[in-house]
Amino acid sequence: MGSYNPRNKEYLYAAIRSIIHQSFPDWELLLYDDGSDKPFAATLRDVSKMDRRIHYLRGASNQGLAHALNQCIRYAKGKYLARMDDDDLSLPLRLETQVRFLDNQPQYQWVGCAAWLFDKDVPWGKQVMPKSPQNGDFPPTSIPLWYSAGRSLPWQVDIPAPPLFYSVKTMSCLCDCMLWDTGATIYRIRCFATAKTEMHTTGVPMREEYGK
Repeated sequence: MGSYNPRNKEYLYAAIRSIIHQSFPDWELLLYDDGSDKPFAATLRDVSKMDRRIHYLRGASNQGLAHALNQCIRYAKGKYLARMDDDDLSLPLRLETQVRFLDNQPQYQWVGCAAWLFDKDVPWGKQVMPKSPQNGDFPPTSIPLWYSAGRSLPWQVDIPAPPLFYSVKTMSCLCDCMLWDTGATIYRIRCFATAKTEMHTTGVPMREEYGK
């Protein structure tokens, strides 16, 4: 989880609690503070104390979300990596469901799920990815299409190909899109139609683009 000057403490604490309350207990949460200003850095340090499985990392300056997520990848010790933002929620069975699938289906390297979409805490839609997404299914012109999927894609770190890293040359709002689209050319991906996450969207313009 990368974070920089988190302005909505309620969302941040809720995001952390959603991981703490996962039915799958064997996780570590890497919370990377991407050079936040002092008051926000203090908040991030405080939330990192909510559970011993949370590990606080801090960068000296703001380098962007892609850099923050790459640092999390480098420090991760688990068999799987899962993407999580500081203003979204993982429903209680998310990690258990995804880990069980990857353990039982070794031919797949990534797994995703649908996401409920919220605007100011009001649900307005559900994002469902193709069951077996391919390269090109994560177009940057369709933000909800790839953004929600990007939140729910753990991948194995012990497969022959090395784990992918985010492009630091890509805008933060597009870094997930680029990673998943590239990954679809290398790994097998399965996406569940059942929502395991709740995602806060960017507001009305996004809803209009999505056709709601």
